[in-house]
Amino acid sequence: MSILPGPAVLSFTSVIILTMLAAMVFDPRLLWDKKRGLSNAVVTGEKRVIEENKNVENLRRVRFNSIWLVPLVAIMVAGWMLYQNWASQGPVITLIAPNAEGLEAGQTKLKARNVDVGKVIGIRLSNDYDNAIITVRMK
Repeated sequence: MSILPGPAVLSFTSVIILTMLAAMVFDPRLLWDKKRGLSNAVVTGEKRVIEENKNVENLRRVRFNSIWLVPLVAIMVAGWMLYQNWASQGPVITLIAPNAEGLEAGQTKLKARNVDVGKVIGIRLSNDYDNAIITVRMK
């Protein structure tokens, strides 16, 4: 059994990174302050509110945290899986046959002496519509 990463690896990695960015930028205290009418408001005579707003703004600055090692490792693993998938693929060959009866792209296996040596990845007609052009990915 083999695991093929495909485009899911890139999607998964981007979701991790976007989630971490959102978590770093989002500060729920800003929502609470808006409900109380204190967000970014300068209230005269109350230094405490102004100082709290400054503290909240300081927390919003993006800084490096060790948790960022998680998506970096995820990116490295994703890159390694994509490279392994790309490197393990065999060459693509093209066969020309009078017809493609019984062949299905992505389903039909190419066998030599009852051993799987490839898989049909594409079938199309030739320009003169006389032959079938079969594309096979070898193992």
